[in-house]
Amino acid sequence: MVYLVMTIQHNRVTSVKAFERWFDATMYADTVAISINRGVSKEMLDWENSEYRNAYESNGVAVMIERCEV
Repeated sequence: MVYLVMTIQHNRVTSVKAFERWFDATMYADTVAISINRGVSKEMLDWENSEYRNAYESNGVAVMIERCEV
């Protein structure tokens, strides 16, 4: 299993990065979310490793973590 960290803007995927470890995916997603909204801190983001989509949206850009079977 891999985890895809995607950024989406105007209903289009603008970037995708794959990670084998959940921890690495959340650290990268935190970094992306913080870069799109300067007022967010890592403590505010709560990614969950579950069947449900994990998303954060700010300033018209969404950051998502999706599980992907390979």
